[in-house]
Amino acid sequence: MHNRVLVLVMPEAREAKGSFGPIGLEAIEIDATKAEAKRFAKSHPAANGLPYRINSNCTVTRGNNNSQGSVYPPMWRIYGKQPVDTTRLSTLALTRLEYTYRGIVVDLGPLSLMIQYLTHTSAHPMRRDVYDSTIKIVNKQLRKYMIGMALIFKDHVLAFHSHDLIFQVGFECLPGRDPNMRTKLTSSSERNGLATEAIREASDVFLGIGVYTVIELFFLAGLSPQLTEAEVFDSASRTARLVVAYRTYLHTSEVGLPDLIRPAMKDGILAPTEAQRLGYINWLHVYAKDRCKIPVRMAKLVDDYVVKIADLDKQPERWIRHNTTTLFDVFEPSYHSYTLLLKPDLTQLIFGKQELIHLGPEFAMPSDPLTEYFEQQGLLNEPTFLRPNYYSPLFLPQSDFKALNLPHRHVHTYRHDKQIWSIVPATVNSQGMDTFDDAATLTPIVGDERKHMLFSYIVKKTNMVAIGPLEYSGTGHRVSVGRTTVAVPCYGDPSLSEFHTERDLKGRLLPAPTAGKQRPSLGESSRIELKKQLAAASTTRARKRALEADKENEAEGSDRPARTVARKPHEFHAVDSPNLHLKFTRKAHEFHAELVNFTGFNSPSWTK
Repeated sequence: MHNRVLVLVMPEAREAKGSFGPIGLEAIEIDATKAEAKRFAKSHPAANGLPYRINSNCTVTRGNNNSQGSVYPPMWRIYGKQPVDTTRLSTLALTRLEYTYRGIVVDLGPLSLMIQYLTHTSAHPMRRDVYDSTIKIVNKQLRKYMIGMALIFKDHVLAFHSHDLIFQVGFECLPGRDPNMRTKLTSSSERNGLATEAIREASDVFLGIGVYTVIELFFLAGLSPQLTEAEVFDSASRTARLVVAYRTYLHTSEVGLPDLIRPAMKDGILAPTEAQRLGYINWLHVYAKDRCKIPVRMAKLVDDYVVKIADLDKQPERWIRHNTTTLFDVFEPSYHSYTLLLKPDLTQLIFGKQELIHLGPEFAMPSDPLTEYFEQQGLLNEPTFLRPNYYSPLFLPQSDFKALNLPHRHVHTYRHDKQIWSIVPATVNSQGMDTFDDAATLTPIVGDERKHMLFSYIVKKTNMVAIGPLEYSGTGHRVSVGRTTVAVPCYGDPSLSEFHTERDLKGRLLPAPTAGKQRPSLGESSRIELKKQLAAASTTRARKRALEADKENEAEGSDRPARTVARKPHEFHAVDSPNLHLKFTRKAHEFHAELVNFTGFNSPSWTK
C-alpha cells in the first residue's frame, strides 16, 4: 500500500498532499533580505539577489515578530572561530512528508523540519536542472518572488517560494496539538468578541481555518459573522452546524478541486491562465463576491432576516440577539446532504429533539461527545435559532441548485480585524448577550473600496494574488513562443529568447487593452522599470551561458564525453533512480505522490 499524507501550502484548509521516499539532502539555499544582502561581498550571490547556500555558521532566522526560527538546524550551529561544517546536512534524507493544517512537516531522518506558510509562502517541487538553470540564476526582483528555503536533493528541489520571506521554520521540536475538545469554559471572559476572530486566533484548536475559510464556514453553517463567541459556542445547534460545515468544506475540497487544478498544470508547472484563476469564484459562496446564488428556500430566509432586523433596529435601546427567538439563522441543510447522510451524529444537536421526530429515524443517533458536553453545561435545550417545521424535505433536489433562474442575493462587506463578507446584513442597534463590546462593531465597506476587494477585480485589474489554490505567490506563468505556449517558473526565465523575454515583461507592465482599443503605450515609469528588468534578464542569460560553458569544460576534462539532450523549456522527462519512483501530481492546494520509484513530476493523470 502507498502512504498518503496531507501538506498545506496556505494557512487555510484546502491544502496540499504528498508523500515521498528517502532522498538524500545535499544543501539548503535561501534568499537574503535587503538588510542581510548588505553584509555580503559584491560578488556573493546574495548581494546580487540570488539564492545562496547556507552552512553551520548561518545565523539567519525567519518568522513573524513573535517567533523566529533558524533556517539552519540550531542544534548543529557552530559558534566562534570553529571551522565551518559543510557536510552535516548530507546526513539528512527526506523520508516522509506529513501535515498540520498550517504547514508541512519534513521528516529528514535524524531531524524534522516544520514549515508554517503563514500568508504568502507556498511549496514548489521541481527538477534540479530547472531550479539550477532558471530560479537560481534569476534575480529575485526580476522573478517577483523569493526563495524562503530550498531543500536541495540530487535530482530534485523542494522550494518554498515566498512573497515577503515571512514564514515559520523550526527544526526537531514540533508544536503539540491541543485535545479535540475542552471540558471547561474560561469563566474569566465574557466572550463578547466576534466568533470568527476567536476561531482564527485559536489556530491550535481550529486547524486550517483562516481569514476566508472562516467566512465560508459561517455561510455554510447559517451563521451571521456578527455573532459573538458566546452566541456561537453556547448554542449546541450553532456549534454542531459549524462542525458539519467544516466536514462539508473538507469533503468538497477533496473530491472536487482536482478538476480545477488539472488544466492549470502545464509542463509540470502550476501556471494558471486568468480564466482558470477566475474559475475559483465558483468554489466560493460569499468571500470576495458581489452576489451569491442560492436556492429559493434559503433566499426566503435571507429576505425575512433583513425585514426582521430592520424592524428590531428601530427600537430606542439595544436589543439582545440571543433573546430574540423569531430571528432565524439562514441555514440550508442541502449543502450538507452528503455529510449528514454519511455521518448523521450531529443532526439532533442541529435541529433539536422535537424537530428530529419529523426528520426520520435514520437521524436518531446515540449520544456523542459534543452532545454530552452541552448536556453537562446545561445548554442542551437552548434554542436552535432555526425556523421550526421549515425543512421538509430536509434536502432539496439538486435541480433546485442548478436552475438557471436561481435567486441572487447581495453580499454585504464589512471590516473588523479582517475582511468580513456575509449574505445577511449586520444589525446596527443590537448586542449578542447581556453585555456589549464596542470592539465587536463591524464597519461597512461600500463603493470603490469594496469593488477593489472583489475576487474578480483583483484577478483582472491588478498584479496581486487573490485567494484559493491557484493564487500562490511564486506560481509560474505562460508565454507564447511562436505557435506554442510554454510554462515558465518565473519572469526572466533565461530559456526564453531576448525577444520573448521583452514581450513577456511588457505584457506584465502594461495594463490590459480595453474592448476595441489597442494596448496603451508604456509610461515613463514603466519604461524605466522595463529597462531595469531587461538588464537583469540579460545578466541572467549571461549567468546561464557561463554555467553551460563551465559544464562543457568539465565534460571535456572527464574520461567520458558529455551527452546533451535538447529539450523545450521546462519539459519534464522521466528520471530514473534506483531508490525511488515518484509520481507527482498537483491537486488543489494538494500535492499527491505515490511511492513507486522515481520518475519526473509530469504525471499523466494530471496532464493528459
